Amino acid sequence: MLQVFNSLDELKKRIQEIANADGFVIVTRRSKKIGGRTGRVWLECDRGGEHQSTATLRKAGSKKTGCPFYLLAVRNHPYETWEIKDGTIEHNHELCEDLSAHAFVRRFTPSEMKLIEQLTAQNMEPRKIFQTIRKQDPDRFHVQKDVQNVVAKIRAEQRQGLTPMQSLENVLMNNDFIYETREEPGTEIVTEIFFLHQDSRVMWRAFPHVMMIDATYKTNIYNMPFIQIVGMTPTNKSFIIAHAVVSKERGDNFVWVLERVKAMLDECMEPRVILTDRDLALMAEPQPPPPAGAPQFPRHVIRGRAPGAALHPDVRARLDRLDDLVGWLVRAEQDRREREGLPPIPLPPVRAPHQEHQPQQQHQDSDSDLDA
Repeated sequence: MLQVFNSLDELKKRIQEIANADGFVIVTRRSKKIGGRTGRVWLECDRGGEHQSTATLRKAGSKKTGCPFYLLAVRNHPYETWEIKDGTIEHNHELCEDLSAHAFVRRFTPSEMKLIEQLTAQNMEPRKIFQTIRKQDPDRFHVQKDVQNVVAKIRAEQRQGLTPMQSLENVLMNNDFIYETREEPGTEIVTEIFFLHQDSRVMWRAFPHVMMIDATYKTNIYNMPFIQIVGMTPTNKSFIIAHAVVSKERGDNFVWVLERVKAMLDECMEPRVILTDRDLALMAEPQPPPPAGAPQFPRHVIRGRAPGAALHPDVRARLDRLDDLVGWLVRAEQDRREREGLPPIPLPPVRAPHQEHQPQQQHQDSDSDLDA
């Protein structure tokens, strides 16, 4: 005796449960209206039918095999019930043990789509969005690539048909950023982009004494080095000066970025100290000669030392030189504030001088002592 269902949704849900237990997925092939309402629905295996690709740039693959499995669901008009009237229950392919291979069962529900949109608006990474969804419903068949595809679609809609570069320029212009780009000669391909905020420029001109520069890698989909330039105030507070994305980690790219940073000073005092995380490309690039009368300082490479280890005399001398330099900068800033009638900068308590660990000397008896 055929089972009767009160609605089409109830019938589909039951058929899908049976199909999933057997290792395949049911989809709707087509439907037909009778009396202005849906009266017949053809259900088939998701491997049924033939793939018709409309791709022009690359050949698109398909998992369709022309599977003959189908079921015909018919609405009983007098009783408004649904039942299966006809079908073929044969397959021409192997049934799956893991349903995550079927894209249909990995579709997101409306509530899940809304959650992805909200988390994407908060700049959450697709990986973390996927983990959040899995915690809410561990039995779902989603994979991380599904979340990445949805996030990419949301961002493409936000760009409103603009390319990523055009969208970035709109964001920079609408948020008071100053930016410059460099293109590959003979083409319109952007290879470097430098940008900083108007407020950062004001801070940079006010406190140009110390500059720190570092680059991170594999933090964007283009795998391009991302350079971050940070300044320091006399009160030991850091602030962002500028950012840059470059095509390669080479001296020429760093020179272009540093020239942009220097141009933002508008002939103000140039930085006295530039710190970097021992970036060889930046350190190896020849520097232009300093202006006449400018103080010259040796280049320091400061590495960590093991706890309790003694400092080499040369390293100790360089550290003292660096301490003197920082003290000179602080005193110069304090003098300026005193001349302008400003309150002095509150300084942290003075630390104790470097305490070097003196290894205990192991006294060994000499041959003369033994003879004695």
